[in-house]
Amino acid sequence: MKWLGFAALAGVAIHFAYHLYHQRPWDLLWACHIAALLVGIGTVLDWPSAVGIGLLWLVIGVPLWLLDLALGGELTPTSILTHAGGMIVGLIYIGSRGMPAGAWWQASAALIAMQQLCRWATPAAENVNVAFAVYKGWERWFPDYFWYWLMLTVAFALVFAGAEWGLRWAYGTNK
Repeated sequence: MKWLGFAALAGVAIHFAYHLYHQRPWDLLWACHIAALLVGIGTVLDWPSAVGIGLLWLVIGVPLWLLDLALGGELTPTSILTHAGGMIVGLIYIGSRGMPAGAWWQASAALIAMQQLCRWATPAAENVNVAFAVYKGWERWFPDYFWYWLMLTVAFALVFAGAEWGLRWAYGTNK
């Protein structure tokens, strides 16, 4: 199992190097990239909570990434390594070890912390993890950032809880 974790970490390293080479260090902090990092570290160290958090972030992040691409967003070639690679390794790990109970609330709390880190460490204009403003195109429905943030936070927590339940049902619980 460790080799899968190292493969995920190699994909993350390649993707991080791409962003650093293109002088966009803030892009390292997108939740999907950190999720793949958590999956890789968690798999290498056999740390189910880290894998669970990373996998739940990817359960939401990968569809959002694909939607962004479908709507004309930029495809960074190495992002496939973090999005698909992290998801595949996370699912293989959970399939073998089970899904940790309580990962949904840990993923929720960690995502709130990640947004706060982004507010401190990234440029507002980049809006990494929608830490500063309503995502482009959603302003018509959410003219106020607080209500947008609250809606996303609650919706993500519900998706995390449902995904954890589904993964525990399919693969068992890691205790």
